[in-house]
Amino acid sequence: MLIIGFSTVEDYLIKKYWEDNPGRLFMEVSVGNVRNRKRRIDAILIPGKENKVYDYNSNIKNEIAGQEIHIIEAKRQLGRNVVGQIEVGKYLVEIDFEPAKIKQVILCGKLHADLEEYCESQNIEVVQYDIEIGKQNQYNNYKTDTDESVNVRDIRNLPDTYKLRAFKKGWNDAVDGELYQSIKTKKTHANMGNLFGWIYDESPDEFKEKVWEQYIENNIKYFDKGWEMPEQK
Repeated sequence: MLIIGFSTVEDYLIKKYWEDNPGRLFMEVSVGNVRNRKRRIDAILIPGKENKVYDYNSNIKNEIAGQEIHIIEAKRQLGRNVVGQIEVGKYLVEIDFEPAKIKQVILCGKLHADLEEYCESQNIEVVQYDIEIGKQNQYNNYKTDTDESVNVRDIRNLPDTYKLRAFKKGWNDAVDGELYQSIKTKKTHANMGNLFGWIYDESPDEFKEKVWEQYIENNIKYFDKGWEMPEQK
C-alpha cells in the first residue's frame, strides 16, 4: 500500500478526488499494447472498497473485472490531449479488464468552456480543484511563467519512494510527448525523469529504477544535503 504524497500536481489532484470518493485506488495503470508500447491511465478507482492506494500490479484484472470503476486522468488544465487520453483509455480498459461499468473522470486545475461542454455530451465528468500559486513549490513539476534571467534553482529533496514516483511520472509524461517547461527554472526529480524520458523513451520499470539509482548516486556530491541511497526492500 502507498500513501499518495505531493510530488506532482497530478498526484495532488488525484489525492483530492480520492478523499472525496474513497475506495481502492490503483495508480499508473498500464493498458493496451500499440506497437509494443503500453499506454497508461493515471488512476483507476473502485469506489466503496477499502480505502487503500496501490501501485499498478499484475493482479489488477482480477480486481477490476465485473466492477464499477472510475478511470481518472489528471492535468493542470483541461485540454484536448487529456480528453483524448480518457476516451482512448476507456476503450482499452474495457478490452483489457472487462469492468461492469466505467465512469470517465478528468481532474484539472483550470477549465476550458468548449471542452467542458464536449465532455458533458460524452458523459465525461470534469472535476476542478484549486491549485494555489503560493503552493507551487510543493509540486515538483508545477509549470510557472519563466524568466530567462533567473538562475535554475535546485530544489530536489532527499530521495524516497514518493520522489521515485515523481521521477517515473516525469519519464512517462515525456513518452506521451510532454516536455515540462519548468525545467527552465528549477531542478526537481520529476523534471529529471522527464528529461530521461525524452532520451530513453518507453522503457521497463526495472530500467527506470536502475537509471534512478545511477542518477542519485552520480549526483550526491553536487547537493551536499546528506543524501543516502534508500534501502532496497
